[in-house]
Amino acid sequence: MTVGILVAAGTATAQDGEGFIDYRQNLMRAIGANMAAIGDVLKHGLPVQDNLAGHAGNLAAHADQLAVAFGQRVTEGATDAKPGIWDDPDGFAQAIESFRAEAVRLSEAAESGDLAAFGGQVRELGLSCGGCHDNYRKPKEESYKRR
Repeated sequence: MTVGILVAAGTATAQDGEGFIDYRQNLMRAIGANMAAIGDVLKHGLPVQDNLAGHAGNLAAHADQLAVAFGQRVTEGATDAKPGIWDDPDGFAQAIESFRAEAVRLSEAAESGDLAAFGGQVRELGLSCGGCHDNYRKPKEESYKRR
């Protein structure tokens, strides 16, 4: 189903390119912010552990938004998206599904209240992020931010 979403969303007009870049960057920032908040709670032992389930749920919800966010091929401009996202739609869809599955597991671990299991699942989710970034995001030295 994700591949179908990628193809259907790919029919948007070229003038939407900048909007898609902005949208997917904001979505990725939201994912990063939730991961950072989880990291802060765990690293500093903050007494806000009840919020972990909300952050984990946000990550699972954002995972469901990724395919549409990357639906239109836009590789020029202020983006670090590699063409492989669209050249290898099955691989990218698999990477999104891996992230989604790990995010759901994180949400389940948060609901269980088992902080050890939750911490281990944070690591697994981070590995799924890295797997996608390694293949589908430009390296930092090629980032549009360094231009």
